[in-house]
Amino acid sequence: ADPLGMAIRGNTIYVADTATVRTFDRASGKPGIAYPVPGAVRLNDLTVDAQGIVYVTDSGNDDMPGAIFRIKDGKVDAFAARDPALERPNGIAIMSDGNIVHGGRGVNLVVRSPDGKIVREITLPFGRIDGIVALPGGALLVASQDGHLVYRVPATGKPVVVASDIPIPAAIGLDTKRNR
Repeated sequence: ADPLGMAIRGNTIYVADTATVRTFDRASGKPGIAYPVPGAVRLNDLTVDAQGIVYVTDSGNDDMPGAIFRIKDGKVDAFAARDPALERPNGIAIMSDGNIVHGGRGVNLVVRSPDGKIVREITLPFGRIDGIVALPGGALLVASQDGHLVYRVPATGKPVVVASDIPIPAAIGLDTKRNR
């Protein structure tokens, strides 16, 4: 087992574990349904929308490009097929408008509609994007390992550094009660 990503929706915890998305009961910790992802190389981060659809990144490796998979109605399919252009995807989030945003080893955040079509791209000064947190109103918090920082990316306008000098910024979260 090599769990890398985790998301919580309702009473279910979802965990990206190498080649399987595993679920657990939030209260008891009891294992639930496991979703093997055929051909997965290195499942990394995941997110779950309000309808329970899971989006999980597969960062691939030096020999195999990354991909993004979707689990809908208990079935696993490719949301974004394996492609070097995905830049070995890592961080992923559902935006307030329902679009899905992801980033990888490059400097681009890619925003896709729920049917997988690219809506827009946002280029950041530094890349190797890891954690992404969607904020209300379309803004994002984005961790850049190359920049050793976290950006706040507004819905429109330029990204602003909100935390810096972080040796390895990776998965990030937001405490909405204390706004940090």
